[in-house]
Amino acid sequence: MKIRLYKCAGDDREKTLETLIEKQLPNIQTDTIHSIRQLSDILCRPLHGISAMVVFILCEKDIEQLITLTPLFDDIRVILILPDRTKPLMAQGLKLNPCFISYLDNDFTDIISVLNKLYQRAHGTGLQL
Repeated sequence: MKIRLYKCAGDDREKTLETLIEKQLPNIQTDTIHSIRQLSDILCRPLHGISAMVVFILCEKDIEQLITLTPLFDDIRVILILPDRTKPLMAQGLKLNPCFISYLDNDFTDIISVLNKLYQRAHGTGLQL
C-alpha cells in the first residue's frame, strides 16, 4: 500500500509521522509532496496503488488551494491534519471529504491506527503494532 503525505512549507511534523509509519507500518510506502502543483500533477495521473493521502493543513489558505483539487480526490482516502479546532477551519476542511480528521497537537497514534485499518481492508490482514 502507498500513501502520500502533503504539506505546505513551514512545518516539519510530516517527518515525524513518516518515521512512525516506517517503524510501525513497514508494509506501507510513503512519499512526501511539498507543492500544490506537484500534488495536482500526481493526482492527474493513474494512482498506481496509492490508497490514502495525509494532508497537513497549516492555515485556511492551504485548504482553499486544495478545495480546487477536490474532484481529483475521488479515488483516494484523505486524512486531514488541521492546526486547530476552530469551526471555520473545520468547515473548510470538511469540503475535502476526509475519511478522518486529526490535529497537529496530537501524537499521530490516531493516524497510525487509521492507516493500519486501511491496510487491513486493502490486504485482508492486520499488521502487529
